[in-house]
Amino acid sequence: MAKNSALLLISLLFGLVVLEVGLRLFTPFPIHGEMANRARHTVLGYTLNPELPGVDRQGFRNPRVPSSYEIAAIGDSHTYGVNVASRESWPALLSRLSGQSVYNLGVSGYNVLQYHYLVQKALSDGAKTILIGLYPANDLIDTCHLLAKPHYQKLSQRLRLLGPDHCQSSSPDSKSQKKPADSAAKSPTAKSGWSKSIEAFAPGRMVKVITGSATVSALDYWIWTPLQERFSGMDDEQRPRVYAFPSAAGSIDVAEKRVRRHFQYTDLTQTRIWHNHLDSLVLLQDIQEMIARWGGKLLVMIIPSREQVVHHWALAQGLDIPPEYARHIASQVDLVSRYLTFFAENNIPAKSALPSVSTALDRVVGEGGRFYPAGNDGHPFQAGYRAYAEVAWDLLREESP
Repeated sequence: MAKNSALLLISLLFGLVVLEVGLRLFTPFPIHGEMANRARHTVLGYTLNPELPGVDRQGFRNPRVPSSYEIAAIGDSHTYGVNVASRESWPALLSRLSGQSVYNLGVSGYNVLQYHYLVQKALSDGAKTILIGLYPANDLIDTCHLLAKPHYQKLSQRLRLLGPDHCQSSSPDSKSQKKPADSAAKSPTAKSGWSKSIEAFAPGRMVKVITGSATVSALDYWIWTPLQERFSGMDDEQRPRVYAFPSAAGSIDVAEKRVRRHFQYTDLTQTRIWHNHLDSLVLLQDIQEMIARWGGKLLVMIIPSREQVVHHWALAQGLDIPPEYARHIASQVDLVSRYLTFFAENNIPAKSALPSVSTALDRVVGEGGRFYPAGNDGHPFQAGYRAYAEVAWDLLREESP
């Protein structure tokens, strides 16, 4: 009996090892965890994993690393192109619209500090136009994890950034980290349901081993998460609260949790957020000066959040806006206004994509389609990225000699 049990256990462990190896070799799993679908980078912190389909050897979402390129598209997950194929990301669409080569340097979770480094890289690669897709809704989250790196420490000292002050004075519990969105085609890196459950029982290092495994990640993605999504809606008290706006295509929903979170991320009355905003202006000004020294040009497209787009669209439709929703959106509106004023004062060509994206939303719902995924995802489908590309194309044409 004991021998049979031992053989059964050995067979089970062997099967799990084979499954783990197979998943890692032939699928994108694991897709949960700190470095899922990523490769470590000494300055950026991480890039995409070059072994993933559609990712070049430098860790960015391009078919290959070109020998040269004319335009560098720099940004986060909205530049990467979550929810669409690589050829439907706005940098790829811009390349087809303009007839110029565009290199996509967008990676989920990046912010202005990383943009500064990427601009240096793009200029050294020979790019003459740098187009930054700025996403104010979460670009001002704590940068402490980056400021601890030697590269950014030197940059911070040279530019006299304020970030290190609140990094030293803030406790770890008070730090908000910008959560990376997706890295392959749609690969969440946040901890999953099963991962959290395992953490409650497995001690110490075993947690990282188990929750970081491809097997747990696949089980969560294929079984646990779908079951949660299916059955959590049966209890109205557990269902996430949403702001619902009627349209020809049905209700357009925005999660209350999302609106509140982005309010916290853009609330300039918080010292930490205010300091990060001021730092971003200093970094952007240094980026402009750096590009000018290389004889290039800087363009900035401000990408709106899902809640801001729906708010803009709902106002145009004459719909009632819940007071709390309007109050929370006001912080984003104020922040975008401050950025646009700064760009105008410093002769940096910039455009907000909000009107174009709102128009695209109206067109899609008028045809009975869906513009955003269900749930809390803030990334649009194809029509949204086409709107981004059209704004980028307008910027490029207006600044062309």
